[in-house]
Amino acid sequence: MPVAAAAAAANSCVDCHAVAASRPLRDSHADWEGSIHARLHVACEDCHAGNPREVDKGSAHQGVYGAMNPRSTVYYTKIPGLCGQCHKREFLDFQSSSHYRSLISQGTGPDCIACHDAMATKVIGAAAIAKLCGVCHNPGNRNLPEVGALARDILSRMAGIDWKIAQVREKLKVAGRQGVNQNKASGFLNLASRELRDCKANWHTFQLQRMAARLDGVDSLVQKALDSLEDHKAGAQ
Repeated sequence: MPVAAAAAAANSCVDCHAVAASRPLRDSHADWEGSIHARLHVACEDCHAGNPREVDKGSAHQGVYGAMNPRSTVYYTKIPGLCGQCHKREFLDFQSSSHYRSLISQGTGPDCIACHDAMATKVIGAAAIAKLCGVCHNPGNRNLPEVGALARDILSRMAGIDWKIAQVREKLKVAGRQGVNQNKASGFLNLASRELRDCKANWHTFQLQRMAARLDGVDSLVQKALDSLEDHKAGAQ
């Protein structure tokens, strides 16, 4: 039984592509079967159209076009809206980006799969982001070549601040067991956590300078939490 049992049940797209003569079709099916989309029961027809209840090839492929056909549901300029049916917050943020404006108005610029791939989706980390951004943002085409390094630094800082917050939370637990008042420190830390979550959520705006400034503020809140805790510990001695 396939991994995505519910999605695959009585689904001619899944059944046929799993054993298709075409190697690319089989590979695409294998990528999908191991993906988060399969586990959440998002099947072929949800993105590509077609009728998974038909077994005749022509009937099953009704409404399905090649990805480079503008009528296709997965034509590259339609990808953000397609993904946005489920990923609503990300799509809303992406619509405010220069990437999206360029994609829609000029037909150039990244869509969702440029960063996340199509079937076996991925989330880009700090180690890979500079190289990915550098495909377009590089000295050769004079298109903001500093973007890759800035994006890498922001993702690295997010991970670092996550670690700092976790460390201060452990200190708060210890202080609580020692009878030290940690209310003020906890307030600063909770605010820092909310701000960091918002920064992560707003990543798809790609307003990198603004995000860097916000992370400065998050760092400051974490430090205030730590300073406040140390002040209370000193006062309790």
